[in-house]
Amino acid sequence: MSPLSIEERCNMFGGIIAHPTECQAYYNCSVRYQDVPRLLEQHMVECPYPELFNAETKQCEHFEKVKCGSRREFKDACDYRRNGCVAAHCIPCNVQFGKCEGKPSGLAPHEAKLWSPYYVVCYKDRTVEHNTCKADESGRTQLFHPDFNQCVPLDMIPRDHGGMMPECETKLDGLYPDVSGRCDRYVHCKGGKYAGTVKCAVGEVFDFTRAACMPEHQACGPCGKHENC
Repeated sequence: MSPLSIEERCNMFGGIIAHPTECQAYYNCSVRYQDVPRLLEQHMVECPYPELFNAETKQCEHFEKVKCGSRREFKDACDYRRNGCVAAHCIPCNVQFGKCEGKPSGLAPHEAKLWSPYYVVCYKDRTVEHNTCKADESGRTQLFHPDFNQCVPLDMIPRDHGGMMPECETKLDGLYPDVSGRCDRYVHCKGGKYAGTVKCAVGEVFDFTRAACMPEHQACGPCGKHENC
């Protein structure tokens, strides 16, 4: 007598049966519609990403706890068969989850939302978290920089990507006034590239005539109050 197929086992005995080839899926054969057996495909359920189905405990668990054996283990959320976009108004899978396969563990850019506040957290090739950049200590808006893999203020984001990075290509090496008109900091240009914004000490402003931070009453220029400039 030949062994029963999964569909026959499902309809005859019910219960929970692991998918034979996909580690994230199983068949919930206890579900019927008006006592009429459903098609095998209608019984299939997928674990929430990135969990996998443990054939021994018959439940979805953290992927590190599950031994898939010969069943295929998907790492990309969009390879989970039912996470794709089926309705015209739904969010495409790559936009919803991002991609981490092939990337080191840690923060990574959300490839569908580059140069934005959005980023993902990767762990063992899986997207385990979605997040957005918070404002910095000064309350300034931050975006996720895909080259630095971290949140940075707008003055570290190139202007063609929606940032406010100072232009240094045509300037000699040196210190320059802040492009936003903030008196308590200055811009450092080096080698034709923006090298960062430096904040003056409390009570000091940038004196562009001396290219240095000075007490406000001793500084010249639009930020200073020295009477003999």
